Amino acid sequence: DFLITSINPLPGFMTDWYEIYNDLRINPYAPFTAIGEIFSYKSVPIYFYFIVGWLFSYSERVISELFREKKVFIGFILFLVISAFVPYSFEYNLRSSVRFLYYSLFIILTIMFISKYKFIKWKY
Repeated sequence: DFLITSINPLPGFMTDWYEIYNDLRINPYAPFTAIGEIFSYKSVPIYFYFIVGWLFSYSERVISELFREKKVFIGFILFLVISAFVPYSFEYNLRSSVRFLYYSLFIILTIMFISKYKFIKWKY
């Protein structure tokens, strides 16, 4: 029941997050980690980490293309955002760590939109 809320990108007040967040804590100060939370479901981790791996792979291609095109700043920002998922998944709950995946998708979609309308020249 908690998985859909944990991977939902909507703000907490638009979901039932404030009703369930106490159930996703070890004690009042420490939440379950994202890895512990995702592995509490049966076959969900296989699909979840397959999608995460695909996103990391695609982001790596986008970052390399940005570096080749001398757009180092945006490539480095995308690298930092996608890489932040790893330490966050070891320390924070699933809802907090998945947000970095959504942020990286937003950056990639913004780059694709800008390059399509020729604000910057970038091949993908």
